[in-house]
Amino acid sequence: MPREYEKPPVVEALCEFQFLPGRPWDWTVPGLFYTRVSPEFPRREQQVVSSFEIRRDAREVAHALDPQIHRIQFWRSDSTALVQLGRDLLTVNQLQPYPKWETFKQRIASMLEVYRSVAEPKGFQRVALRYINRILVPGDRVEIEDYIQAVPRIPDVLPQVFATWAQRVEVPYEADKGMLVIQAGSGASQDSNRVVFLLDLGFILTRPEELVVEHAMEWIATAHDRIESAFEACLTEKSRETFSENAHARQGG
Repeated sequence: MPREYEKPPVVEALCEFQFLPGRPWDWTVPGLFYTRVSPEFPRREQQVVSSFEIRRDAREVAHALDPQIHRIQFWRSDSTALVQLGRDLLTVNQLQPYPKWETFKQRIASMLEVYRSVAEPKGFQRVALRYINRILVPGDRVEIEDYIQAVPRIPDVLPQVFATWAQRVEVPYEADKGMLVIQAGSGASQDSNRVVFLLDLGFILTRPEELVVEHAMEWIATAHDRIESAFEACLTEKSRETFSENAHARQGG
């Protein structure tokens, strides 16, 4: 049975969909989307990116800086969650505090359904579920393997002390049409008496052409199961102690 923690280390969870174009995209799509989601996500913000272009002709070289709206963010009033919308793009983000998986899953399903109704996508180019965990442990110097089982390996003749470290592993799950991505490493700490480990787990759809939009949430549920299993496999009992596991009520997370 999945474990439940009183202080889960998740700092952000997100689900990203990149779509095959459906109806012609214009900025009425975010307007229609906002009309539907504004009761839960009333605050709007625009992310602007600038493109730098060099234009050449026979007489001179001209430089142009062209600001463009990249995506629109819709925030909850308490800033704990947001939805991001761009051209053929939908991302659902959950920040701290992380709720139960069933709550986050329902939000993903709801936002996907709204997007389907206003943008009419034909299919997927990319689907990914990702959990970013920040594990704080006491001490100014600790043994990595005491807290995380996904640890770096270097030859024994070298000093086994790491000032910083990072590693990335990709594990294919052919039956699930997915790729598990495990990224682990050291993180910055503002407290000299604490060490920070980062555990970033994602599950990416590897054959998007085979997933129909109507069955997307079934795949998302599988992706969550794979991430949850990897999360528990990467932990030790010492790290679980820092999350204060609730032994009386274990459920998905």
